[in-house]
Amino acid sequence: MATKLKKLSVENLDERLSMSVAPFMPNVPAAFARVGAAQIVSQQTVKAASIKGNPHQQQQTTLSAPTNVAANAGGTSSVNVTWSGSGSGFYVYRSTNGGSYSRYANVGSTAYTDVGVSGGNTYSYYIVAYSGKSTSSNSAVASVTLSAPQPAPTPDPTPTPTPTPTPTTNPVTISVRNGNELVISGTSGNDSVLVTQSGSTLTITANGQTTTAAAPAAGLFIYSNLGNDVITIDASVTLRTTIASIDGSTDQITSAGSNVSIWKDSTDTFSGTGTVHSVASFYGGVSKDIGLNIVDPSDASTFRGTGSLWGTGPTASDINQGSVGDCYFVGSLAGFANQMPAKLQEMAVDLGDGTYAVQYMRGGTASYVRVDADFAAGGWNGYAFQHPGASGSLWGVVMEKSYAWFRSGANTYASLASGWMSNVYSDFGVNNTALTFSGASTFYSTVSKALASGKPITFGTNSAPPMLVGGHCYTLVGITTDASGNPLYIVRNPWGFNGTWAENSQGLATLTYNDMVANFTQGVMAV
Repeated sequence: MATKLKKLSVENLDERLSMSVAPFMPNVPAAFARVGAAQIVSQQTVKAASIKGNPHQQQQTTLSAPTNVAANAGGTSSVNVTWSGSGSGFYVYRSTNGGSYSRYANVGSTAYTDVGVSGGNTYSYYIVAYSGKSTSSNSAVASVTLSAPQPAPTPDPTPTPTPTPTPTTNPVTISVRNGNELVISGTSGNDSVLVTQSGSTLTITANGQTTTAAAPAAGLFIYSNLGNDVITIDASVTLRTTIASIDGSTDQITSAGSNVSIWKDSTDTFSGTGTVHSVASFYGGVSKDIGLNIVDPSDASTFRGTGSLWGTGPTASDINQGSVGDCYFVGSLAGFANQMPAKLQEMAVDLGDGTYAVQYMRGGTASYVRVDADFAAGGWNGYAFQHPGASGSLWGVVMEKSYAWFRSGANTYASLASGWMSNVYSDFGVNNTALTFSGASTFYSTVSKALASGKPITFGTNSAPPMLVGGHCYTLVGITTDASGNPLYIVRNPWGFNGTWAENSQGLATLTYNDMVANFTQGVMAV
């Protein structure tokens, strides 16, 4: 049965919404069936100024080759490469000792520090700019020769010791990604990697070669990249470390680190400490091949996204709903970011090849959905639907894309429209319960204890709330008090901006208990 919401006065915002959500919500009470249905037209209207000129169309431009390319030695263990140019990103190509060039790095700035070098060798670089599907021609080449390390003086009278043989295997690649992530990329052969930490310094011994690097803010990422590898994380390592070895080979992983996330093939062996995700296969039969181009949702044009998946960690402000009525999903994401960020970070991983894996739970069984970085293009800062906040972290975009496939198997963004938050909590593998209004004192006691213990809480509005957007999900992000000590509840609109007069520019509204009763039908709370 189709219904229409009444006109809302939202600071000159004229929302007209009508849609039948019954087909999407066979198991959701009718009182809640309107959640998620009120966003699409109102968001486009409120931000009309930002989408003038049809921003959904992206013009192809010819990029100029980067200029002023320079390569300078950073002692005997690094090369600093700089250049000038424009584009959404740059490919760095490298040649060693006059050999053939290969693509070595993909960066978003005009500088790159290559720490996968050694003294006594000549390294040459050229740069290619890209934006969307456009690439520039090659830049001029810049080269630098690193000084050979000075040998230690010969002991006297002790005979000169026999030097350690140079490893016959190729060195792994060690690079900085997105400015604050350290990446170790294995070769296609059988690699051996050991990581230790002393203070803020990491020591990496890989294939017989030792390198030191500063511990970055966003963590360490180790990718096996084929071969039967041996990866060891020492007990001294406290830095957030992610190991991804889903490549169809057989690896041995040992961890004594205190904050390690392991995403491995089911055939890999693991011992020690860490959170382990053992992947026998990907959802929908998607291959484990490295660099795979995966089928995107069929109802959106795409662009190639770049950036960090998690940055320095998820926050509620990373969530900003776009042009599909999935507030129940993105509002739940904001709740988990606010209350369970560590749980959220164990649900998705950057596989290091332009693809991601997202873990869902259904019927007690884990499913791993693999998606690539082709994101839906539109008028929300280039995105059509969920779009990043100020941090630029992509986790919300990636998880929304994966849920467009996993929710019903449709693999369309339209299939996300309308739902209830309890189903999302369950798909995240988190038990939950309904939260009702049973008196001011009982309500305060329940939700304050839940927030203090890290439990996400979300609410759904009725069809005509006096202060908020109707048929919509809000996230409870905090509790404060008024001058008399009475509790005040802070809720967030997943739009990320004001939808009514009661919300500020970030979509936050502060409500009394009576306001909560007047605006919401019920809530969902993790238990």
